[in-house]
Amino acid sequence: MPTESSWRKRLLPISLVLMAVAPPCWWIIAPSPSLQYHDCFDGFQCAVLEVPMDYHRLDGQGRRVAIAITRLPAKVPVTDPRYGGVVFLNSGGPGGSGVYQVLRVGRSLQTIVDAESDPGLGEEETSDRYFDMIGFDPRGVNNTTPGAIVLNTGCSSTLSAASGTKEALGEHINTPPHGKQGRAEQQQRDRLLGPDPLQAILQRTRWKRGREKLLFWGCSYGTLLGSTFATMFPDRINHVVLDGVIDADVYYGGGGPSGIVDADAIFDRFAIYCDQAGVTGCPFYIQGGPSAIREAYLTVENALYIVSLPVTDLKIVHRSALYEPLFAFPLLAKYVSELAHGNGSAMVDAKHRSRSPSCALFGENELYANTAILCADADYLPEMDQDGLTQYWHSLKADSATIGDYWASLGLGCAGWNVTAKWKVPGPYGGYTSHPLFFVANTLDPVTPLGGHTSMAAPCLYVNKSIRRYCQTRVSPPAETVCEPDLRPLLGRTGMQDVKAGDQTLWEATLEMYQQVATGRLPL
Repeated sequence: MPTESSWRKRLLPISLVLMAVAPPCWWIIAPSPSLQYHDCFDGFQCAVLEVPMDYHRLDGQGRRVAIAITRLPAKVPVTDPRYGGVVFLNSGGPGGSGVYQVLRVGRSLQTIVDAESDPGLGEEETSDRYFDMIGFDPRGVNNTTPGAIVLNTGCSSTLSAASGTKEALGEHINTPPHGKQGRAEQQQRDRLLGPDPLQAILQRTRWKRGREKLLFWGCSYGTLLGSTFATMFPDRINHVVLDGVIDADVYYGGGGPSGIVDADAIFDRFAIYCDQAGVTGCPFYIQGGPSAIREAYLTVENALYIVSLPVTDLKIVHRSALYEPLFAFPLLAKYVSELAHGNGSAMVDAKHRSRSPSCALFGENELYANTAILCADADYLPEMDQDGLTQYWHSLKADSATIGDYWASLGLGCAGWNVTAKWKVPGPYGGYTSHPLFFVANTLDPVTPLGGHTSMAAPCLYVNKSIRRYCQTRVSPPAETVCEPDLRPLLGRTGMQDVKAGDQTLWEATLEMYQQVATGRLPL
């Protein structure tokens, strides 16, 4: 069975040809201790920055890391007084590719943070600001080398996923021959991963004259990086947007409420919106209100435990729907409606399309980088024994019947992991920064409930207008401002009037960003 990540991507009609972000240019760009950009892709620039693997060494020796960086240049040169600086991007993961992100949504994000006016038509003395957008692959990820490759071959990686059974819990802990092999090799890279080196990269790629301050837009796991950086360097903050905020103290140390406490409430919204959409807008609509729709759904799900179609297939679509309800609520309604009538063809077709005839290429390490970084960050997870992980699983199921199993599987991947990050940032995480951070969160979020997943799952023109105002004028909305999304799952545009002419470009960027983000994401 394919991994959830691969199936999630194949569910979508949008091609992932752009994911081929390791073209020959990466192999011919020599790593350099200073940024040397080369034209790449279509209107972008690429560089490979050489940094020490161990920043604590003072002798200049030791292994080196080659960081893959892609920049979307600003609409004005750096000598123009309207040049606003570099906005660093991190889409989450952990283990997500910043190179892929800037190629995929960099232009839309740049439209949001840039001034509304065309720089070619304005005066240079205006207060308008225009920004470079930079995405980089963190240590161990994608085009950055060395990579966090746990197993020697793509086929071994493809076949190594543990089954989602209780018996597999013990097997995964006690008899992991491939895992032992991978961990032995990973020991050679024991200084590769962890949050502190990532913050060092953020600093090193800045122009240091005058101690430039950070401009950053992080989503989900990217908010953890932003919070960590702000804790370490509170005087180095300029504009920092954190969207889909993770509780850093809980993430690093465990304890406290889990991140999935909102997930079941989002599933409740599926039933509510399906009821409001009616038979013409929701294929799974039945009379009786949201409670009847929810019960009918659970009846279909429970029936799958005793028929030929795996219940996990539906649960994967269900999990995707919680992350991206605008896109996946209609899919979920379609699939469960057909299943209710004994027809699993659409589900089977979606699963079949997810299968690749070949093994993963060397360097395609998104899932293993995710595990390596997660287990190095949250070092309490590898310390759990089988009983502890079983209790962890049950507690997450109690928090969310809808995705508790999935969330527990992430922790299971850390069982027996004995590679630790060389640096560790002690908590608590927070402090007084040189400029306020801009926090954005959904009122209901399946995995980052510090109150769909990130604002990109719920397009809202007002949110992006507020982000632009923050980046242009350093002014943020009042605390706890709540705005309604302009689109709702199964219902479409609700309550939004025609977009004003001055906002049309921003609205188009908002929609484009959502459509591209809906091509799939890692857990955070």
